[in-house]
Amino acid sequence: DTMVGVIHFRSDSLYTFDGDTAWQHPQLENRLLTRKGPFLGLAVVEGRLLANYNRKFTWIGKPENGFMEVISRKKHGFIYTNGYLLIATQYDSVRPFAYGHAAVMIKGKWGYVD
Repeated sequence: DTMVGVIHFRSDSLYTFDGDTAWQHPQLENRLLTRKGPFLGLAVVEGRLLANYNRKFTWIGKPENGFMEVISRKKHGFIYTNGYLLIATQYDSVRPFAYGHAAVMIKGKWGYVD
């Protein structure tokens, strides 16, 4: 089951967030994708915001190998599935993690991050 159109979602727990909508993440149990204006976040179903709107994520990818690709200000990076920032959003393009590394492009040049 999915949650769609939760308007101004606010939890009853100590942690709260105020978003325009929230819905069940299609690949992660107990995680919600949230939206506030043009920005996305990630929260647990109890309402604690994991990836906040201040990071200005405009896209959060599907989880792969415990990480999720994110885009902020047209730059790519990665967060853990628990919401913590792994690789800062500073790359022009990225490829999914494989064997502990991800290919990244910055200023037209490719390299690897771990």
